[in-house]
Amino acid sequence: EYRRAIEIRPDEADSHNNYGSALRELKQFDQAEAEYKRALSLRPQYLDARLNLGSLLLQRGRTAEAIANLETARRLQPNDAATRVTLAFALIKNGQAMQAVAELNRALQLAPDKVSALNSLAWLLATASDDSVRDGKRAVQLAERANALAGNNDPTILHTLAAAYAEAGRFEEALQTARRAMKLASRADNNAVYNAIRDELPLYELGLPYHEMAKTP
Repeated sequence: EYRRAIEIRPDEADSHNNYGSALRELKQFDQAEAEYKRALSLRPQYLDARLNLGSLLLQRGRTAEAIANLETARRLQPNDAATRVTLAFALIKNGQAMQAVAELNRALQLAPDKVSALNSLAWLLATASDDSVRDGKRAVQLAERANALAGNNDPTILHTLAAAYAEAGRFEEALQTARRAMKLASRADNNAVYNAIRDELPLYELGLPYHEMAKTP
């Protein structure tokens, strides 16, 4: 359908962007990237295509390119919280925790109940390798808010909440929350979260928080 639209109107940026997203769903990443870039060549200020390209590059591990595109998207729409959250993900991957915190704080000013921003910022404040970034008390506040909004049944958010409790020195709550998260992750076949918590539980049992390894940009 999208390919047919491009054949009919090859200079229509929307068609190239939509086709790129369809190709991405099919894991045809090279072709998807080409379609997003074609859309942007036709309409350089096209926010959706810029965001799509940035998130695709991030998915493909091309973090520096992703950041460049996502920063362009932020300039195009500075009041879009989703753009800032995606940019924060890229900054985290690039070892730029302080910059990611700034983006997530701004995202929450724009959208106070945005669960992805609450969860991501809580995780950073709980687990960042940089002591100056961590803030256990605020991490707990953010993670508890995200958990309430998610209905106390999202293993990813409960994973974050457990780490936040540990950073705040609340190890019994960290253990209880981590075990609940593991059960939910197991039911959902979420192996990534299950395995991460399994590795972190021994720390909480010893009265130690989990901190990520330092990354360098």
